[in-house]
Amino acid sequence: MVKVELSVPSNLESIELWQYQKYMGVVETNKDQEATEFLNLKLVEIFCQVSLKEVSSIRKQDFNKITEIIGNAFAEETPLIRHFELDGIEFGFVPNLDKISIGEYIDVESSICDWKQMHKAMSVLYRPVTKKHKDKYQIEEYSGSQEYSEALKYMPLNAALGAMFFFIV
Repeated sequence: MVKVELSVPSNLESIELWQYQKYMGVVETNKDQEATEFLNLKLVEIFCQVSLKEVSSIRKQDFNKITEIIGNAFAEETPLIRHFELDGIEFGFVPNLDKISIGEYIDVESSICDWKQMHKAMSVLYRPVTKKHKDKYQIEEYSGSQEYSEALKYMPLNAALGAMFFFIV
């Protein structure tokens, strides 16, 4: 038996947006089939960052425990996360959604319901913090979703889901 060491994310903060985007792509591709076991294999492969071959060598009992831990992470609530740090940069959620420009609104609306484009929506909603005093803060002026969209693929999933739910509701 092959020994496989892996890190199992036990909360959504431990999962990066790109991982969820990749998994949702697999789900979308396999939505018409009865593919539960395959999706569970891909779940472990993507979120634990191991190869499919390594996943296949995990004992069934351990595999079930891993999928349970990841499943429990997705059962947690996803409140709005106002700030998070990514590569030494503090990102802040738009302080006042009522004051966003029509350009910002259009960019968010065009990508917030598409997992392939979610990082673009997040780059509108989260930008580097430029000033901060107690609970008040300012973020960079918006200059297009392309500026931080690639970097925000690595943001914590709990922040992305919280922002998505907050914006949609």
